[in-house]
Amino acid sequence: MIQGFEEQTKELNEVERKAAVQIAELLSRAVGKWKVIKNADIRRKIDGKLSSARIRKIIHTLRVTGLVPLLIADSNGYYIAETKAEVELYAESLRGRIESIKQILQAIVIQSEDFNFEKRKYEKVKPEPKIIQETLF
Repeated sequence: MIQGFEEQTKELNEVERKAAVQIAELLSRAVGKWKVIKNADIRRKIDGKLSSARIRKIIHTLRVTGLVPLLIADSNGYYIAETKAEVELYAESLRGRIESIKQILQAIVIQSEDFNFEKRKYEKVKPEPKIIQETLF
């Protein structure tokens, strides 16, 4: 489970394991980008009772166990890759997300080091709006 997201990332229960079989069958037919299937479509086809987050957890399980090999996703939904290039593009997308999360982690740790939690204020001076603008633009 992921801290702060326990409900969304807890282990699959019996109902979700049964739904995973249906989802695996649906996704196994989504071969190629033109057969993409959205989370909402999966929810509708399996009865709509599971949340989007739990569908994602089921899909995570199907991916890491290899039950639906080469299952990738883009902004349109999930599908099974047909080419090495599609897998490489998806892997690059994952690396970009990992890097983004690392940047957030580094920033929040540094910010917490500069913050006096007892006094509820920063020990170091916060950047002026002009510096913030120059950093962003």
